[in-house]
Amino acid sequence: MVQDTSVAYNLDVPPPYRLRAGTYRGSLTYTIGPGGDFDFGNDVSQLSGDTLTVNFVLDVRHAFLFEFPPGSDRAVLEPKGGWSAWLAGGKAPTRLYRDLPFRLWSTGPFKVYKLCQHTADVRCGIVNDNAHQVPVEVALSLPGGIQYQGRPVEHLPLPTGRAAALQFESLMPTLNRPGQLHFAVGRADVPSMLAHAGSTYTGQVTVVFDAEL
Repeated sequence: MVQDTSVAYNLDVPPPYRLRAGTYRGSLTYTIGPGGDFDFGNDVSQLSGDTLTVNFVLDVRHAFLFEFPPGSDRAVLEPKGGWSAWLAGGKAPTRLYRDLPFRLWSTGPFKVYKLCQHTADVRCGIVNDNAHQVPVEVALSLPGGIQYQGRPVEHLPLPTGRAAALQFESLMPTLNRPGQLHFAVGRADVPSMLAHAGSTYTGQVTVVFDAEL
């Protein structure tokens, strides 16, 4: 007499860090009886059914955390070495920039995009009190375990709007690794800012890290 039986299985799935977060469901049906998947012999009778359905549920939840140091809500764009050289009669700066470091914990894919208070073509803009506007380039660098289209992420320009978001894939879990946000006014636009010396340019840029794919 068979009183108890069991089934062992091995679920073959891609590495979890390559899966989107969410609940994955599936089922597999086995036949029971002579010639079936479970055949207990021709003399076995009074079976409760002729099939067995096993339901599988895989719940994928990723760790996702960005940690910025205090003061990262304000990025002051300056030339390399600051303004002192130009104020002392030196050469005019050719680029204004600021790099904001952060630490990243991520175990799965995610998307990134930006939103702009002021828009300048595909870039965000900063504006002074006289309504003079210049574009700001916003780019992203990520740890080596994360790629975009199979390549490392180094100074990758960020698009504007969720519809244009870039999706990043994980090669491995990333735990407490460094990355950077880069903000810059390029060589072509700095001279027009210097023509408004003494004014202050401001603008808000929101960078959205979206793990809900």
